[in-house]
Amino acid sequence: MVWGKRYIAGERQRSQLPLILTVLAVLVIAGIALVIWEVQHRPQPVAPNIVSQLSFSPFVITKGSGGAVLSQKYDAASGVYFFVMKTADGKQFTVSEQNTPVNFSEIPELYTKLLDGLHKYDTIETVNGTVSLAHPKQGESQAILNEKGVLMFIRSDSGELSKAAWKRVIESFDIYKIQKL
Repeated sequence: MVWGKRYIAGERQRSQLPLILTVLAVLVIAGIALVIWEVQHRPQPVAPNIVSQLSFSPFVITKGSGGAVLSQKYDAASGVYFFVMKTADGKQFTVSEQNTPVNFSEIPELYTKLLDGLHKYDTIETVNGTVSLAHPKQGESQAILNEKGVLMFIRSDSGELSKAAWKRVIESFDIYKIQKL
């Protein structure tokens, strides 16, 4: 009799196998559909109407940094992409980016002259490259990055920052690859 119960239980388990496989297949399909929906509806770091105009891959705030872009625009006449951002700790910055001017590559002293004119006072090394810190005007704090073909100016709208704070801000950026380039 014990053998008979085992046989019946085994048949019951085999008869549930198609049901279990069907449930697993539905869950896998639902998961794939959710991932596709998420990718299509995820907010892009650069507005699509701006991406279509850019001739460079800009630095953007990384998803996990806790920062947010408050506004953004592109000035086609000057080729400059602007955005205002807020960091996770509430500090606000105005960022402008453009292609690194050809003259900076051909005549490196021009970039040095620009930094001198902005009253560069220090440099920091970050994962994104060497950043120059400057005081263009009394009471204004700015960081300048000239890496990966992009010249980026970041102005603190929240007052003076320490070197460590600037490093955290700069390291919250990553290059956003523009597909057409």
